[in-house]
Amino acid sequence: MLGNPQHNPPVPDDEDIRLSDLYRLQLLDTAEDPHFQRIVNLASEAFQVPISLISLVDSTRQWFLARHGLDARQTSRQAAFCGYVIADQQPMVVEDALEDPRFLDNPLVTGEPRIRF
Repeated sequence: MLGNPQHNPPVPDDEDIRLSDLYRLQLLDTAEDPHFQRIVNLASEAFQVPISLISLVDSTRQWFLARHGLDARQTSRQAAFCGYVIADQQPMVVEDALEDPRFLDNPLVTGEPRIRF
């Protein structure tokens, strides 16, 4: 849980359907794939950002199918910015995570890797 429980991402009403679809793909905990790795490498280069990820969010964690600039293979779902995207079903831009009340006490913002944008 994050420092303030009100900052935990909401869980959508159709979460059971989303999770069923995710598990059916059988991508969680798979070996690294060079095709997905190429995508995150290109994203980091194109957008000139130090970290790029392809994330899959299950009931308890955010697991990285591919990653660039981050050693961790997963984080808790509660710390995942993606939880908000799943709930809102809309693209999301966070210009400064230290200024966004949803993320200002997030351990990925206050500690390593010090996410900002």
